[in-house]
Amino acid sequence: PIIYGTFHGSILAESLLGALLFMNRRMPAMIKNHRERKWDRNLQSRTKLIKDQTVLILGYGNIARFCKSALEPLVKQIIGVRQKADGDGVFRNTELPTLLPNADHVVLLLPGTTSNDRFMNDERLSLMKPGSYIYNFGRGNALLAQDLLPAMKHLGGAFLDVTEEEPLPTKSALWSHENIFITPHSSCMCDNYRDLYISELIDHLAR
Repeated sequence: PIIYGTFHGSILAESLLGALLFMNRRMPAMIKNHRERKWDRNLQSRTKLIKDQTVLILGYGNIARFCKSALEPLVKQIIGVRQKADGDGVFRNTELPTLLPNADHVVLLLPGTTSNDRFMNDERLSLMKPGSYIYNFGRGNALLAQDLLPAMKHLGGAFLDVTEEEPLPTKSALWSHENIFITPHSSCMCDNYRDLYISELIDHLAR
């Protein structure tokens, strides 16, 4: 089958890599440190090296494979999860109760289907390792503020490129949480996006 938009994979992989390093090194707190002109080196004293950490990717498809290639040399382990296992070391959604407690970073790359509404609900968020991080680069319906905000009591942080409502209203409590960082659904935006799109379109038309 023809798969469109494959060029998104390499772009999103860079965005995920940047987000993971950004959150793992506690850069949201460091930005606040800078803004307040504080010389507080202790903010990063308890950060752990990503080479010793596990990344769990939910919605393991074509884009996730690009992400795996980018992250694999840097982290200890990458585990893919999808609705149906494909026999290539990828786990099923039903196995999340045993996978979530051992992941340092949980990445959502889920499509916006109704079956994924509140996929990371309060129950699944409660299973995540204390101090771990969650990232949403899929669609906002999979992770809602009503579930995420209470879970922030035990999570290390959250990076959201997508939200349940876009643009995210200024009154949303997600904006003001010190351990949540938000980007405006821009993870695949780059200078040569149009060129990549046209190149792929021409390739498909030529087939």
